[in-house]
Amino acid sequence: MDIGCGHGAQSAALVKLGAKQVIAVDEEDEFVHRDNKSIYFMHDRLEDVETKVDVALVSWPINTEIPGLLLRLEQTPVVIYVGHNSIETGISCGTLPFFMHMTHRKLLASGYNKKNSMSIVGERLLRPRRPTAEEARGMRKWKD
Repeated sequence: MDIGCGHGAQSAALVKLGAKQVIAVDEEDEFVHRDNKSIYFMHDRLEDVETKVDVALVSWPINTEIPGLLLRLEQTPVVIYVGHNSIETGISCGTLPFFMHMTHRKLLASGYNKKNSMSIVGERLLRPRRPTAEEARGMRKWKD
């Protein structure tokens, strides 16, 4: 599931990487990959979508809360986060509860470049792990 899919570029990339089916969800109707039979676009709010998925891709607008996100992530075995957080500019692609959720899951992979970072998390942990640098920046923005 591509949460907050926008135009659907990441949905299309997931298909190219081997996903058999991608559910793309967004409140806005900007999706342009309607001809791709492997992508099912849902013009809906996330909290109204009941479909269960194996993987959720989370990438959303800066400093925005997504209603229903944490409940969805609790039900999803693997979460991929793509975003950029900056203490200097006050930019955060996530909320404090989101980043707290991420640190309570096993880190499977992470990486970054100048524009974005990516974290992939799996199973729930009994105790929080040490946050990645990106998660720490995101949490610090909300704690300040």
